[in-house]
Amino acid sequence: MNKYGKQLEDLLKGFIKSSGHYGTGKLYKSVKVTISYSDDDVPVPKISANDYIIHLDDEKFIDKFMKLKEVKSVIAKMYSEHILSGLSGLSG
Repeated sequence: MNKYGKQLEDLLKGFIKSSGHYGTGKLYKSVKVTISYSDDDVPVPKISANDYIIHLDDEKFIDKFMKLKEVKSVIAKMYSEHILSGLSGLSG
């Protein structure tokens, strides 16, 4: 799942640049995306960055990012892999 965290991290960094929020680079350099698991063993992307990221674009920056086609594609692949790995454990 780390590969999906890295892909999402790269997409977020690109989105920061393309949205004009690069500035000094502090936000860009602070971005880290990891994949953790919920209590139900569902993979969940976790974004860590400077706190002010949530206030960008009238607090819609993360929502805009999550709506990107590329982001949805990575998340869909992550969930598909997770589901398929669970199904492969059932055959046996």
